[in-house]
Amino acid sequence: MREVACPGATRTLLVADIVGEPQAAWVQLAARATSRTDAAPWALLSIVRDGLLPKQFNYRVWPNTNAADDAPSGAPPEMRAIITANRDRRFMLGIALCEGSRDAFGWDLTPNHACARVIGRALCDVGYPAMYDPDIGCERVMPDRATESFLIIANPASAPWDDRLAMHRVAVSAALAACGALPGLHKILPPQRRT
Repeated sequence: MREVACPGATRTLLVADIVGEPQAAWVQLAARATSRTDAAPWALLSIVRDGLLPKQFNYRVWPNTNAADDAPSGAPPEMRAIITANRDRRFMLGIALCEGSRDAFGWDLTPNHACARVIGRALCDVGYPAMYDPDIGCERVMPDRATESFLIIANPASAPWDDRLAMHRVAVSAALAACGALPGLHKILPPQRRT
């Protein structure tokens, strides 16, 4: 865990790199919170704490960011800091957790929509209705330039706290477990990781 300076902002960002196999593909995980009651940062920290990250990937984890603009020019200080920190890294997948403004669970996928079905099945299997909301109301929190495929997961802000934590944990676990099996995502693994 280290601090990343955000020139022009009143705070720094925390970031952690979790490296297992040096040649493995990288996944970037970020949480966006606009208030202390947002569950996304706590869900992300619990995913790391409880060892829910598959060991075949390396991870860059941003536990809490409010950055919302994916354009390098005129970007807010936090986004510029993330872009600078990622300048030497390429990610197979980026996952951002946030809370939507509606009652439905939502996701925004570029370009792999098969992952949405995997997440939906996983949520239904544990008793959460996976109602897809195409307008999840969550701004992009990581630049696309460093990421081959990007997934935003927004859980319903109206759900109870424990449910919001659980939904994020299930959705992230399902997406990561599916990474090697989904058509499309397997193509962006580095050659040494392809099966």
